Amino acid sequence: MNKFLILMTTLGVALAAPAWAHERDRDHDGESRPIQEHRPLKADARVVVRNVEGLIEVQAWDKKELEITGELGPDVEKLEITGTESSIRIEVKLPKGDHDVDGETTLRLRVPAGVTLEAEGVSADVRVQGLKGPVTAESVSGDVKIDVDSVKVRAGSVSGDVEVRAPSTETRVNSVSGDVTVRGVRGELRAQTVSGNLDLGAVELRSLEAESVSGDIDLDAGMTRDADISCETLSGEVRVTLPADPKGEVRVETFSGEISSPWWKTDDEEHEYRYDGDGPGRVRLHSFSGDITIKQRTVESQKTEIKKKDVKIKR
Repeated sequence: MNKFLILMTTLGVALAAPAWAHERDRDHDGESRPIQEHRPLKADARVVVRNVEGLIEVQAWDKKELEITGELGPDVEKLEITGTESSIRIEVKLPKGDHDVDGETTLRLRVPAGVTLEAEGVSADVRVQGLKGPVTAESVSGDVKIDVDSVKVRAGSVSGDVEVRAPSTETRVNSVSGDVTVRGVRGELRAQTVSGNLDLGAVELRSLEAESVSGDIDLDAGMTRDADISCETLSGEVRVTLPADPKGEVRVETFSGEISSPWWKTDDEEHEYRYDGDGPGRVRLHSFSGDITIKQRTVESQKTEIKKKDVKIKR
């Protein structure tokens, strides 16, 4: 958890020396200024975008071209665009040493669907839609919302909420004080928060590590036969929906919380239970002072899950 906190409070991205550069300087007239930029961009290019305050919005389109629209904040020094058609960086530059500025900038990008995206905000929201390439999106105090077809997604915020909807097989999501919502992922999922809640829905999980300090963890997911599932919180509650007939090992432990399960009759004196199925999978649920609730997956709940896959995250 300490490594997570250090990572989220020292956000940064780097890009190799550009082959060409463009800087857009403006006179400071106290008004927002429109942005209209176009650059050639390969279908599998790397795109890095950074905005201190405001909004980063990235959408896929079918052109081999980068389009940037939006508005620069009144006190923004320049919009810096550097790189080549294979690797490009877009960054909003504020005056150095002046902290009392209005730098609220809206950046709207349209890019080829297959690009690799790295988007970083400070007090900026980040929204990504329609991409198929790897996506990394982070903000310090802004919300992060991702609705893509990518197989690899990383999303995080320190004090903002994080929402991910993707069929990704490798997914990392984290927040310190914001809530985290995940839908439709597959394969491997790592989800962390300190005081926010984790709401996790997946199609077919092979591996899950969900951690929270004081937030709740809700998990409703399909799992492979050999899935390795771990949910751990200190003072939050854990609520998990499992198949009606678990095929692997299920271990549940809490120090002072209560346990509710369809397989065991519980009382206040017992705080640890174990169910041994005949399969290779493993489920471990742990809370120090919070309650743990296990529900059975029924035919009706499976139908509900299918319907959830068709519901897009609200923007």
